[in-house]
Amino acid sequence: MIAIGTKNQAYASSQQQIRDENIMLLFNQIRKAPVSRAALAEIASLSPTTVSTLVEDLIRGGWVVETGTDVTFVRGRRPVILTVNASRGYVATVELLSRGYICTLYDICLNKITGTRIHNTEYDGASVSATIHELLKSKRIPKNQLLGTHTIFPGMIDSASNTLRFSAVIPHESMPEPTFLQTLNKSFGSSHNVLSNNGSIIAYTEFISEKRQSSLPLLSINIDEGIIGGVVMSDDQSGVRMCFPVEIGHIIVDHNGPQCKCGNAGCLEALCSTPSLFRMMNERAGMSLTYMDTFGADCNVTAMEEVAARLRAYDSAAMTVLADYVHILCSGLVSVVNLLNIQSIRIGGDIALLNDALLNAIRSTLRDRFRPLNNTCEVEVELFTSDYEDIRRAAAIQCMDELFHR
Repeated sequence: MIAIGTKNQAYASSQQQIRDENIMLLFNQIRKAPVSRAALAEIASLSPTTVSTLVEDLIRGGWVVETGTDVTFVRGRRPVILTVNASRGYVATVELLSRGYICTLYDICLNKITGTRIHNTEYDGASVSATIHELLKSKRIPKNQLLGTHTIFPGMIDSASNTLRFSAVIPHESMPEPTFLQTLNKSFGSSHNVLSNNGSIIAYTEFISEKRQSSLPLLSINIDEGIIGGVVMSDDQSGVRMCFPVEIGHIIVDHNGPQCKCGNAGCLEALCSTPSLFRMMNERAGMSLTYMDTFGADCNVTAMEEVAARLRAYDSAAMTVLADYVHILCSGLVSVVNLLNIQSIRIGGDIALLNDALLNAIRSTLRDRFRPLNNTCEVEVELFTSDYEDIRRAAAIQCMDELFHR
């Protein structure tokens, strides 16, 4: 009797697992695009009866709604279209800065609901949790509808313990507590709370991008108060795409260079961060830029716009500084190009405000003064401008994909 009972329990558990996997499969298909029950059955290779039963469960749970009929269907009864119920759940992203942070709330369909930036203040996990609570309250969203949070940290993370270790762009005195994620877990215990390095999110942003079609392998970097990046690659045999962060900002390009916040001397970040460019412009081009060497400083955007204006006017001193800056930057870029056979480079962050002056300088410098070892053709280089909204949205997507086991 015991053996039979165990076997029956194992069978029931197995059947439940299959059911759960199938319902998640259907839900993720509906997440991709509105679809009919008949189309779902064909896509998922399930019987119409099974699909109908599982869809009814999703509707009763409030995850899916019927939104009309397929107008392209011309014969017989028009199939009913299913879409995800956007208000069924929400994800919050948290971008950690120096003396401040940005919280953004998205619904389950990735519509931005609201957001706020907290300026010039020390913070910890408790204060960030309180901000998320306020965002939910402002939109009358119950706490239990927060499905997950994704925190983006500009530094090193201990993946085994999910703790913050070190940041080269957030000063030590401004760092939140190492157990930041554990504090969020206490506040939002029923949510899926994720912690990621910002370089990994930049790589993931390019990985999921449908707007940008660049040759792979692709290096995507942001140059702000720090330099972060990621690489997207594809396996030639299987066609499987993958992404991972790279610490390009801490490639040493000048052993006699200035000390970096990471403790080494001559890192690319110490020489080519936006504050480093501003310092060069003040010292050598006679500018009087006001800037801060802290991550997320608003005055740095204004300073970059002033530099861009000088370059548009073809100011000779500013152009000379830019040429020297770009040569150092390309010294770091070509190291990654040669190591990973990079075919495309995409550069964003505040530095992209320099537009064509920067882009043309990088392209010509890579072409004329460096020799990528494994490239038979010129490396593609493009700039992209972003207020980090794409990165925050990618963090929300990654959190939801983990939630729904995609």
